[in-house]
Amino acid sequence: LVLMDRTMPVMGGTEATGRMRALPGMSALPVVSISATQAEAMPAAPAPERADVHLRKPIELAQLARTIGDLLQLQWTHAEP
Repeated sequence: LVLMDRTMPVMGGTEATGRMRALPGMSALPVVSISATQAEAMPAAPAPERADVHLRKPIELAQLARTIGDLLQLQWTHAEP
């Protein structure tokens, strides 16, 4: 699982995602794109460069936990306080 900032110096998150997924054995790598920009306002990326999920900053911990659980098919258990 990779949490990828969409906007970075030198190489953007979309290009970095595409390059990682092009590596042997990495085509199904789950990627969560994180950005302060709304996903609807971003241009669509080709499928290999597209993140599985986009989260907008600031990220809520519960939303991040749900997203990770969904992508990795996890069943969270919560301890009683």
